Amino acid sequence: ITAIPGGVIIFKLIGDKFVTTFFDNGFCKLTGYSRAEYNKLSEEDILKIVYPEDRNKVILKIVSLEKNHEIIPLTFRINHKSKGIKWVFTNLVRQTDSKGQIYYRCVLIDVSSEKESQIETKMVNKQLAYIVDHDELTGIYNQSGFFNATEKLLKENPEKEYSLICSNVEDFKVINDLYGVEYGDGVLCSIAEYCLKV
Repeated sequence: ITAIPGGVIIFKLIGDKFVTTFFDNGFCKLTGYSRAEYNKLSEEDILKIVYPEDRNKVILKIVSLEKNHEIIPLTFRINHKSKGIKWVFTNLVRQTDSKGQIYYRCVLIDVSSEKESQIETKMVNKQLAYIVDHDELTGIYNQSGFFNATEKLLKENPEKEYSLICSNVEDFKVINDLYGVEYGDGVLCSIAEYCLKV
C-alpha cells in the first residue's frame, strides 16, 4: 500500500460514524497533518478533512456502495492544514475483511492543478462569451448577443408574449462631430442605461 502515489486511507462505518483504520504517510503529506494531528482530528470526525460543501456528496457516495469491490470515482475538495483547499480524486472501493466487516479504501490523488486549470478555462471561456455577445462601451448585448439571448428566451418560454422595441439614433455622427467622441460615448451609455431600466 505504501508504494501508491498520493495518499491511502481505509475506514469503516461504525453506527453513524466513520472511523479510520489505516492511513499512510502519503495521506499525511497530502493533507498537511502529522499522524498525531490526524489521529486527534479523526477521533472527532474523519469527514472534517473534507471541504464542508462537499461532505454530503462524499457521504452519499460512500453509502451508495452496496456491493463488495464496487468502485465509484469521486472528485472532491479537502481542507489542507496550511494550504487551504486541495482537490483530490479517488476510486472509492467497498470491501469486506475476513471477519465479514465492511470497510472502505481510498487512494487519494492530488488533482488541484488540473481542477484549477479547468476552472480557469471555464472562467476565460465565460469572459470570452461575454465579450463576443456584449458591446464593449455600454455593456449591453450587441446584435449577435441580442439575437442569441432572445432566441433562448423565446424557446424557454414559448407560452409568454413579448413586445420588442427597435430604435435607432439617426445621424449620431453629428453628435460626435459637434461635441466629441467622449461626449457621444456618454450619450450611448445613458441610452443603454435607460433601456435596461425599461
